[in-house]
Amino acid sequence: MSTFAQSLDLLWQLRSHDEPIVAAQKEIARAKAEVDRAKVKLAAAQKESANAQAAIDKLRSAERDDEAELKRLEQRIAQLEAQSGTSTSEAQIKNVTAALAKERGHLDEIETRGLERLEQIEVAMKGMAELKKKQAAILEELAGLEKQSDAIIATQQAIVDQHTLARVPIAALVEEGLREQYEVANRQNPGSAICLVKPGECLGCAGELTQQHVSEVRARNKVVRCPFCRRIHDLRA
Repeated sequence: MSTFAQSLDLLWQLRSHDEPIVAAQKEIARAKAEVDRAKVKLAAAQKESANAQAAIDKLRSAERDDEAELKRLEQRIAQLEAQSGTSTSEAQIKNVTAALAKERGHLDEIETRGLERLEQIEVAMKGMAELKKKQAAILEELAGLEKQSDAIIATQQAIVDQHTLARVPIAALVEEGLREQYEVANRQNPGSAICLVKPGECLGCAGELTQQHVSEVRARNKVVRCPFCRRIHDLRA
Protein backbone atom coordinates (compact mmCIF):
# COMPACT_ATOMS: atom_id res chain seq x y z
CA MET A 1 0.00 0.00 0.00
CA SER A 2 1.37 3.41 -0.93
CA THR A 3 2.14 6.03 1.68
CA PHE A 4 -0.60 8.24 0.24
CA ALA A 5 -3.15 5.43 0.45
CA GLN A 6 -2.13 4.84 4.05
CA SER A 7 -2.68 8.52 4.75
CA LEU A 8 -6.15 8.23 3.25
CA ASP A 9 -6.84 5.41 5.68
CA LEU A 10 -5.63 7.65 8.49
CA LEU A 11 -8.12 10.30 7.37
CA TRP A 12 -10.92 7.85 8.10
CA GLN A 13 -9.50 7.44 11.59
CA LEU A 14 -9.54 11.22 11.95
CA ARG A 15 -13.15 11.28 10.81
CA SER A 16 -14.00 8.66 13.44
CA HIS A 17 -13.00 11.25 16.03
CA ASP A 18 -14.30 14.32 14.22
CA GLU A 19 -17.85 12.96 13.90
CA PRO A 20 -18.40 12.60 17.68
CA ILE A 21 -16.68 15.96 18.23
CA VAL A 22 -19.16 17.66 15.89
CA ALA A 23 -22.11 15.77 17.39
CA ALA A 24 -21.07 16.81 20.90
CA GLN A 25 -20.58 20.42 19.82
CA LYS A 26 -24.09 20.42 18.37
CA GLU A 27 -25.48 19.14 21.67
CA ILE A 28 -23.60 21.88 23.51
CA ALA A 29 -24.96 24.51 21.12
CA ARG A 30 -28.49 23.11 21.46
CA ALA A 31 -28.31 23.20 25.27
CA LYS A 32 -27.03 26.77 25.22
CA ALA A 33 -29.72 27.79 22.72
CA GLU A 34 -32.46 26.43 24.99
CA VAL A 35 -31.12 28.50 27.88
CA ASP A 36 -30.84 31.56 25.64
CA ARG A 37 -34.45 31.15 24.51
CA ALA A 38 -35.58 30.94 28.13
CA LYS A 39 -33.58 34.08 28.93
CA VAL A 40 -35.23 35.92 26.05
CA LYS A 41 -38.60 34.74 27.34
CA LEU A 42 -37.72 35.98 30.82
CA ALA A 43 -36.55 39.35 29.48
CA ALA A 44 -39.85 39.75 27.63
CA ALA A 45 -41.79 38.92 30.80
CA GLN A 46 -39.70 41.37 32.81
CA LYS A 47 -40.31 44.09 30.24
CA GLU A 48 -44.03 43.34 30.32
CA SER A 49 -44.02 43.59 34.12
CA ALA A 50 -42.05 46.84 33.99
CA ASN A 51 -44.55 48.32 31.54
CA ALA A 52 -47.45 47.22 33.73
CA GLN A 53 -45.80 48.73 36.80
CA ALA A 54 -45.19 51.99 34.91
CA ALA A 55 -48.90 52.09 34.02
CA ILE A 56 -49.84 51.53 37.67
CA ASP A 57 -47.41 54.24 38.79
CA LYS A 58 -48.95 56.63 36.28
CA LEU A 59 -52.42 55.89 37.64
CA ARG A 60 -51.20 56.37 41.21
CA SER A 61 -49.59 59.68 40.26
CA ALA A 62 -52.81 60.90 38.66
CA GLU A 63 -54.67 59.76 41.78
CA ARG A 64 -52.40 61.85 44.00
CA ASP A 65 -52.82 64.86 41.71
CA ASP A 66 -56.61 64.56 41.88
CA GLU A 67 -56.52 64.19 45.67
CA ALA A 68 -54.59 67.44 45.87
CA GLU A 69 -57.05 69.08 43.48
CA LEU A 70 -60.01 67.83 45.54
CA LYS A 71 -58.57 69.41 48.66
CA ARG A 72 -58.12 72.68 46.80
CA LEU A 73 -61.69 72.53 45.49
CA GLU A 74 -63.11 71.74 48.93
CA GLN A 75 -61.29 74.74 50.37
CA ARG A 76 -62.47 76.92 47.49
CA ILE A 77 -66.08 75.74 47.88
CA ALA A 78 -65.93 76.43 51.62
CA GLN A 79 -64.71 79.96 50.89
CA LEU A 80 -67.48 80.54 48.34
CA GLU A 81 -70.10 79.23 50.74
CA ALA A 82 -68.85 81.65 53.36
CA GLN A 83 -69.00 84.50 50.82
CA SER A 84 -72.51 83.45 49.89
CA GLY A 85 -73.64 83.97 53.47
CA THR A 86 -72.17 87.47 53.60
CA SER A 87 -73.07 88.70 50.11
CA THR A 88 -75.55 91.58 50.10
CA SER A 89 -76.05 92.57 46.48
CA GLU A 90 -77.88 90.50 43.94
CA ALA A 91 -74.87 90.61 41.62
CA GLN A 92 -72.54 89.27 44.32
CA ILE A 93 -74.95 86.46 45.14
CA LYS A 94 -75.26 85.60 41.46
CA ASN A 95 -71.49 85.53 40.95
CA VAL A 96 -70.87 83.43 44.06
CA THR A 97 -73.65 80.99 43.12
CA ALA A 98 -72.21 80.58 39.61
CA ALA A 99 -68.71 80.03 40.99
CA LEU A 100 -70.03 77.46 43.47
CA ALA A 101 -71.84 75.57 40.71
CA LYS A 102 -68.69 75.53 38.59
CA GLU A 103 -66.41 74.30 41.39
CA ARG A 104 -68.92 71.68 42.57
CA GLY A 105 -69.26 70.45 39.00
CA HIS A 106 -65.49 70.21 38.75
CA LEU A 107 -65.38 68.37 42.08
CA ASP A 108 -67.99 65.87 40.88
CA GLU A 109 -65.98 65.25 37.72
CA ILE A 110 -62.82 64.54 39.69
CA GLU A 111 -64.63 62.24 42.12
CA THR A 112 -66.20 60.31 39.23
CA ARG A 113 -62.85 60.10 37.51
CA GLY A 114 -61.29 58.93 40.78
CA LEU A 115 -63.79 56.07 41.09
CA GLU A 116 -63.08 55.01 37.52
CA ARG A 117 -59.36 55.17 38.20
CA LEU A 118 -59.72 53.00 41.29
CA GLU A 119 -61.31 50.34 39.09
CA GLN A 120 -58.45 50.72 36.60
CA ILE A 121 -55.88 50.35 39.37
CA GLU A 122 -57.64 47.24 40.69
CA VAL A 123 -57.60 45.64 37.23
CA ALA A 124 -53.98 46.66 36.72
CA MET A 125 -52.94 45.19 40.08
CA LYS A 126 -54.64 41.88 39.26
CA GLY A 127 -52.83 41.89 35.92
CA MET A 128 -49.53 42.59 37.68
CA ALA A 129 -50.12 39.66 40.03
CA GLU A 130 -50.61 37.36 37.04
CA LEU A 131 -47.47 38.73 35.40
CA LYS A 132 -45.48 38.05 38.56
CA LYS A 133 -46.74 34.46 38.59
CA LYS A 134 -45.76 34.12 34.94
CA GLN A 135 -42.32 35.57 35.61
CA ALA A 136 -41.78 33.25 38.58
CA ALA A 137 -42.68 30.25 36.42
CA ILE A 138 -40.22 31.33 33.74
CA LEU A 139 -37.50 31.84 36.36
CA GLU A 140 -38.13 28.33 37.67
CA GLU A 141 -38.03 26.96 34.13
CA LEU A 142 -34.78 28.82 33.44
CA ALA A 143 -33.15 27.50 36.59
CA GLY A 144 -34.05 23.95 35.58
CA LEU A 145 -32.77 24.46 32.05
CA GLU A 146 -29.50 25.96 33.28
CA LYS A 147 -28.94 23.00 35.58
CA GLN A 148 -29.75 20.56 32.78
CA SER A 149 -27.63 22.54 30.32
CA ASP A 150 -24.63 22.56 32.65
CA ALA A 151 -24.80 18.76 32.92
CA ILE A 152 -25.13 18.32 29.15
CA ILE A 153 -22.29 20.72 28.42
CA ALA A 154 -19.99 19.03 30.92
CA THR A 155 -20.70 15.58 29.45
CA GLN A 156 -20.41 16.67 25.82
CA GLN A 157 -17.31 18.78 26.43
CA ALA A 158 -15.64 15.72 27.94
CA ILE A 159 -16.38 13.89 24.67
CA VAL A 160 -14.94 16.78 22.66
CA ASP A 161 -11.80 16.85 24.79
CA GLN A 162 -11.37 13.07 24.60
CA HIS A 163 -11.60 12.88 20.82
CA THR A 164 -9.65 16.08 20.25
CA LEU A 165 -6.76 14.58 22.21
CA ALA A 166 -7.08 11.19 20.50
CA ARG A 167 -6.88 12.65 16.98
CA VAL A 168 -3.58 14.49 17.60
CA PRO A 169 -1.19 11.54 17.12
CA ILE A 170 -3.21 10.31 14.13
CA ALA A 171 -3.07 13.70 12.43
CA ALA A 172 0.68 13.76 12.95
CA LEU A 173 1.04 10.60 10.82
CA VAL A 174 -0.83 12.06 7.83
CA GLU A 175 1.19 13.66 5.05
CA GLU A 176 1.33 17.38 5.76
CA GLY A 177 -0.27 18.56 2.51
CA LEU A 178 -3.07 16.02 2.78
CA ARG A 179 -3.63 16.89 6.43
CA GLU A 180 -4.03 20.56 5.56
CA GLN A 181 -6.55 19.75 2.83
CA TYR A 182 -8.43 17.50 5.20
CA GLU A 183 -8.69 20.24 7.81
CA VAL A 184 -10.01 22.67 5.17
CA ALA A 185 -12.61 20.12 4.07
CA ASN A 186 -13.50 19.45 7.71
CA ARG A 187 -14.21 23.14 8.29
CA GLN A 188 -16.45 23.12 5.22
CA ASN A 189 -18.12 19.82 6.13
CA PRO A 190 -17.72 19.37 9.90
CA GLY A 191 -17.29 15.72 10.85
CA SER A 192 -17.46 14.41 7.29
CA ALA A 193 -14.42 15.81 5.50
CA ILE A 194 -13.83 12.51 3.73
CA CYS A 195 -16.54 10.35 2.20
CA LEU A 196 -17.02 7.44 -0.13
CA VAL A 197 -18.17 7.52 -3.70
CA LYS A 198 -20.08 5.03 -5.75
CA PRO A 199 -20.18 4.94 -9.55
CA GLY A 200 -21.62 8.27 -10.66
CA GLU A 201 -22.39 9.70 -7.21
CA CYS A 202 -20.84 11.39 -4.17
CA LEU A 203 -22.17 9.73 -1.04
CA GLY A 204 -21.61 12.95 0.89
CA CYS A 205 -23.84 15.27 -1.12
CA ALA A 206 -25.35 13.01 -3.83
CA GLY A 207 -23.60 15.09 -6.50
CA GLU A 208 -23.27 13.47 -9.93
CA LEU A 209 -19.73 12.32 -10.74
CA THR A 210 -18.04 11.40 -14.02
CA GLN A 211 -16.50 8.00 -14.66
CA GLN A 212 -13.07 9.63 -14.88
CA HIS A 213 -13.56 11.22 -11.46
CA VAL A 214 -14.42 7.86 -9.89
CA SER A 215 -11.41 6.25 -11.59
CA GLU A 216 -9.10 8.89 -10.10
CA VAL A 217 -10.61 8.26 -6.67
CA ARG A 218 -10.15 4.50 -7.04
CA ALA A 219 -6.43 4.97 -7.78
CA ARG A 220 -5.90 6.47 -4.29
CA ASN A 221 -2.71 8.25 -5.32
CA LYS A 222 -3.78 11.91 -5.07
CA VAL A 223 -6.35 14.13 -3.42
CA VAL A 224 -9.65 14.08 -5.29
CA ARG A 225 -12.34 16.39 -3.96
CA CYS A 226 -16.00 16.55 -4.77
CA PRO A 227 -16.64 19.39 -7.22
CA PHE A 228 -19.87 20.18 -5.32
CA CYS A 229 -19.43 19.73 -1.56
CA ARG A 230 -15.58 19.80 -1.57
CA ARG A 231 -15.26 16.65 0.53
CA ILE A 232 -12.24 14.44 -0.05
CA HIS A 233 -13.32 11.37 -2.00
CA ASP A 234 -12.20 7.82 -1.38
CA LEU A 235 -13.13 4.37 -2.64
CA ARG A 236 -11.88 1.71 -0.29
CA ALA A 237 -11.49 -1.91 -1.23
